[in-house]
Amino acid sequence: MKSYFRILSALSAVAAVIAFSGCGGKEQEQPKPDPVKVSGVSIDKPTLSMTEGETANLTAIVMPENATNKAVAWKSGNSGVADVDASGKVTAVKAGTSDITVTTADGGKTATCKVTVASKAVPATGLTLSLSSIAFVEGQTKSINATVTPSNSTDEVVWPSPAQLTSNGGGSYTAKKADDSESFDLEVKAGAVSAKAGVTVYPMWFVEFLTDKLVPDGSANTITEGGELTCYFSKKKTGITGDFYIGDDILPAGDFTVSSSEAGIATVEKVVVSSKYNGFKVVGKKLGSSTITVKIGDVSRSIKVTVTEKTVPATGLTLAPKSLELVEGQTKSINATVAPSNTTDEVVWPSPAQLTSNGGGSYTAKKADDSESFDLEVKAGAVSAKAGVTVYPMWFVESVSDKLVPDGSTYKLDKDENIACFFSKQKFSATRKVLIDRDILSAGDFTVTSSNNSVATVKKVPFQTGSIVFNGFSVSALNVGSSTITVKIGSVSRSFKVTVTEKTVPATGLTLTPESLAFVEGQTKSIRATVTPSNSTDNVVWPGSSFLTSNGGGSYTAKQYDGGISIGFGLDVRAGSVKATANVIVYRMQLYSYDGKKFEYELNDTQRLLKKNKRIVCYFAKYKSPADFDGIINKGILPAGDFTVTSSDNSVATVKKESINAGDRECNGFSVTTLNLGHSTITVKIGNVSRSFDVLVTK
Repeated sequence: MKSYFRILSALSAVAAVIAFSGCGGKEQEQPKPDPVKVSGVSIDKPTLSMTEGETANLTAIVMPENATNKAVAWKSGNSGVADVDASGKVTAVKAGTSDITVTTADGGKTATCKVTVASKAVPATGLTLSLSSIAFVEGQTKSINATVTPSNSTDEVVWPSPAQLTSNGGGSYTAKKADDSESFDLEVKAGAVSAKAGVTVYPMWFVEFLTDKLVPDGSANTITEGGELTCYFSKKKTGITGDFYIGDDILPAGDFTVSSSEAGIATVEKVVVSSKYNGFKVVGKKLGSSTITVKIGDVSRSIKVTVTEKTVPATGLTLAPKSLELVEGQTKSINATVAPSNTTDEVVWPSPAQLTSNGGGSYTAKKADDSESFDLEVKAGAVSAKAGVTVYPMWFVESVSDKLVPDGSTYKLDKDENIACFFSKQKFSATRKVLIDRDILSAGDFTVTSSNNSVATVKKVPFQTGSIVFNGFSVSALNVGSSTITVKIGSVSRSFKVTVTEKTVPATGLTLTPESLAFVEGQTKSIRATVTPSNSTDNVVWPGSSFLTSNGGGSYTAKQYDGGISIGFGLDVRAGSVKATANVIVYRMQLYSYDGKKFEYELNDTQRLLKKNKRIVCYFAKYKSPADFDGIINKGILPAGDFTVTSSDNSVATVKKESINAGDRECNGFSVTTLNLGHSTITVKIGNVSRSFDVLVTK
């Protein structure tokens, strides 16, 4: 660098001599301008990216622009990466970085350009994997090698990160914890080329060696003292055969560990099954429980092993009794004898829907709606025995009538009357043959109470037929009133109500007076009923009728009748089981006038023309057109006091009751006498029924 500046100084001196000589050789002093100093320098490219073998030019910018001395020098910080010549031309040598620095001759000002040289790309033309397929068990770590051609390729191998694996880099993978086995392709790339390896990941499925059955993660297993549980790894969890065992080519013994949480209770060790399948064996040492944990990498699975006493299987089971009958609420027991006597199998007592199991063969019958028979199957290990069981509801049967006294019913008793009830196996046709004897239901198995002992008392009573004794209870009626009789067996109770009345005397006869009765609508009459015997407790029941209103006690009022002239019917009166019928006829108020010569029908709500000072007599008729007095209602049917008659205008026409003798009959009626011209309504009323007609008096 020093020699470079010396050359510049010599050139400057020569220039000065030449200039002086050009002035005609005459020495003359000229004023010298002041030199302009360099204040700084920069490079047109502060950074530069290049590929091996490329060239590029850099330009130095000296400031200020009118600086007297703009001479610069170039230098490379790493000429093995990038070299530079005196003109600023840069040549890329090999991959790397180098700083190119420019320095001014005047003042030594500097600037730098950072040059990055990249290798010249060599694309991959082929990619080969060391394994075309690979199998993992969850937690296991394995590697695949990749070979790229050509060997100097600049393309990097790219290893994917599938969801089932953790990529450790460089082709090393660890299988993640899995819920099920899964197979997929692992596609590896280098530049534009790729290759695939088939991958399968299996969960840790433990399979029991002898049965080929799955021993699930977290399951509870039992072995006896000295007993063993040997497991190996499987590719499947169902339908397992030898084709699906995981061999040591997939899972070497060194890839997993196995441990026991309680080695004093159960020990565990690795074993080889069938010479090529790695697994583990658990041996029971003493009673208790231990957790067996298998670990591959950071994934672990475990099972619980409980060590029990060495079993002695049951070979026989006998029940006593072999059949059992219970009434709802009752508790009875069955004894079970297991052979051999030292068996370790426990007797298992079932819990049928009809019984509550109290343990140890004791059963209580639940409340039942109907009788039911079934087999009670008792087990001890692999052996079993059955007992026939029947459960009966509490069906009470009255001993004299053999009729059911239903739960919740009401039973009527006369004062001082007694009944006895027994328990039955069926609720219909309850004969002695179906009664429940004391071998089924003892007296101590039930209680019976009365809610009101002043009305009815109860006590347990036996009943014997031949050598068979039946337990039941009696009810004694003391006084009029009601009491609830409750029978209880265990926690189940049934009850019925007893109503006590005075002793009844049924009616044997019933006589009506009169036996026939005729009414005119609106009229009230009575029938007297005589019941025999006179001390009968049966009440007379007076019926209702469409044509009569019952006033009680045999009194009836005929209703208004618009159906015709008359209606006849039978009135059935009862007292207990006896009946008597009264023949009844109800007449409509049919009015006929009689002027001494002929009868004329007076229509209801019609108008009758009469002359002044005219008198007519009206009677009540049985028929629509009576030819004579035989059709007139006599006073025996309609007394004069049973009807009223009025005139709406007594100045036009007056009325009064009249009677007439017709042969041996006397008939009641009324007369109408016209006084003055005008109009008047004649109204006849019987009870609350009225009929009327108009009278128009003319000249």
